[in-house]
Amino acid sequence: MQEKNKNRPIFIVGCERSGTTMLRLILCSHKNIAIPPQTKYAKKLYKRRLLFGDLSKADNRKKLRNWFLNNHNKKTKIIDLDIDKNDVREELKITGNTLGAFLSVIPKLYSKKFGKSRWGDKRPYYIKYLPQLFKLFPDAQVIHIIRDGRDAVASLKRMPWWNKNSLFAMLNWQEAIQHGIIAKSKYSSEQYIEIKYEDIINEPENSIKSVCKFLGEEYSESLLEFHKIAKESVPSYKMDWHSATKSKINAASIGRWQKDLEQWEVILFNRKFKNELESHKYEIQDKPKKLPIGIHLKFYFTKLKYRFNQYGVSFVDKVISILYWWELDYRK
Repeated sequence: MQEKNKNRPIFIVGCERSGTTMLRLILCSHKNIAIPPQTKYAKKLYKRRLLFGDLSKADNRKKLRNWFLNNHNKKTKIIDLDIDKNDVREELKITGNTLGAFLSVIPKLYSKKFGKSRWGDKRPYYIKYLPQLFKLFPDAQVIHIIRDGRDAVASLKRMPWWNKNSLFAMLNWQEAIQHGIIAKSKYSSEQYIEIKYEDIINEPENSIKSVCKFLGEEYSESLLEFHKIAKESVPSYKMDWHSATKSKINAASIGRWQKDLEQWEVILFNRKFKNELESHKYEIQDKPKKLPIGIHLKFYFTKLKYRFNQYGVSFVDKVISILYWWELDYRK
């Protein structure tokens, strides 16, 4: 099992503020695995893939190499990984002729920096694009971490980078759960696994053992000492919202919604997302209280706007995918 999985890339996905960074640090504590802090280059590059076209052509590969080197900055967050730009330049010269191959260069170099054999990537957003992810990395292993949506929303509201309202945060959580339902029915148990944030907190050893079994890697108690590498593995400017990673596993953030969400938010969430909560066995204690019509109208207007944006992004991606017919598989 371990030999079979030896070089398969690992992707951590889920709704934002669901524990993806904690899980990344846990896996980074493994002797064989290194997963970099979250970057933005993959999404930016994938959306621009038509600009580079057929990567079997030397001129197109050169254009793509130049894109990487010109975007080794804060916007793509590649600079956060502390990878030498010259190393990136040299690796890009010898990489394969597919988009997936170019996208794998950065996490591979990060893994190499720590002398680890397995690499991966962590970005919650990927849960919405698993079909595309598996086209780029057909042998990928995806770990979807799920957290009580009320806690995720309560946490998102406090984030300086979250510029949407709590209704958007609720719909964002629901979308992640819905994509998870599709993934569970579509991908094999060797490709995709779900794990609950609360299970990691309450039963850390059993939970991480199940993740290691999925990955085909040995479990070690040192994985639960992830807080020891937080300082070197989390960019300093992100530590304000990842401060919990500096401490051992504790339950301080479970149930935070009970004090951090407003009453109308709790009632609305419990009623509108009851199915998603119950499907993952999250307790609901709905209060028999009517919500003002204005809140209902705002929710449906926000939902309409959210869905419209979803369909727009999906449509554009489908059109680009038709036009970009070249190979994506990173192993080519």
